Amino acid sequence: MKEKNVVQIDILSGFLGAGKTTLLNKLLKEAYFGERVAVLENEFGTVGVDGSFIEKESVDVTEITGGCICCSLRTTLVSGLVEICQRFHPDRVIIEPTGLADLEDIARPIGEAAAAYPMAIDRIITVVNGAKFFAQLRLSPELIKNQIRETDLVVLSRAGECDSAAVAETIGEIRGGLTVIRGEWNSVNGLAILAAADAAKKKRGASEHTQEHGHSHKHHRHGEHEHSADAFTFFSTETERVFNRDEIAEIRRRLSETEAIRAKGILPTAEGTVRVDYVDGDFTVTPLKREMPGKFVVIGKKIDEETWETLMRA
Repeated sequence: MKEKNVVQIDILSGFLGAGKTTLLNKLLKEAYFGERVAVLENEFGTVGVDGSFIEKESVDVTEITGGCICCSLRTTLVSGLVEICQRFHPDRVIIEPTGLADLEDIARPIGEAAAAYPMAIDRIITVVNGAKFFAQLRLSPELIKNQIRETDLVVLSRAGECDSAAVAETIGEIRGGLTVIRGEWNSVNGLAILAAADAAKKKRGASEHTQEHGHSHKHHRHGEHEHSADAFTFFSTETERVFNRDEIAEIRRRLSETEAIRAKGILPTAEGTVRVDYVDGDFTVTPLKREMPGKFVVIGKKIDEETWETLMRA
């Protein structure tokens, strides 16, 4: 019987709205060549949005929704990884966890899955939203610091909208010696990003990487700590409503007047389908080139489900 190759696992982390899916698409386009790649998307809400925006058709995408794969959906992550490997036989699986996931708690289920199918963590890359970094650090300090401490490489998004040197300096205070890519993404090739992650990992040493990301890693459990996601609530839904400009403006207004931190969705309009994104006060609407089913997710604190259900109802 032919021995299975070890599937390499890359984890692409970052807080809510950091730009993980955008970086994932960049890496799929520019860097992941010569190997069969599968993607596992984790959404905090019960409706998956990010999987709809994976731009490479040859990539197999699996979505796990309704919680964090590091805690409430840990068993689902184990079975999901094994199923992906058995169905698609990838050389590499890229995991994009929810922005509320604790990285150190993802290593354990990957180790459990490895008992059923050979796999190992290869790279961990964390995306930091430079424009929102200090505000997000005040909002969720332990989660942000955890994502920085447990990574091989930090890639700044929106670097041109912030004092990238100040952001990098603070990141260095959290984790000394960590490589931070500060260039605008259109000037940094995806291959260079993966090469930087590989160099950083090599610099830290294989034994240290195994200790921090493998079976011996320290893990938290519910009952012993308050999980980062416990402080957040969400609303998510599919919708058949066709929105007009005033209704989208109302969505923007409601987001800005609540404790929403992140919202994203695909909304049908009379002029075509649009993508909406909201991150800490910044709201964008982007026309899409194809029709897609309507769906919407909002994450924050004290999210009023009834309000959003009314706004989304057809």
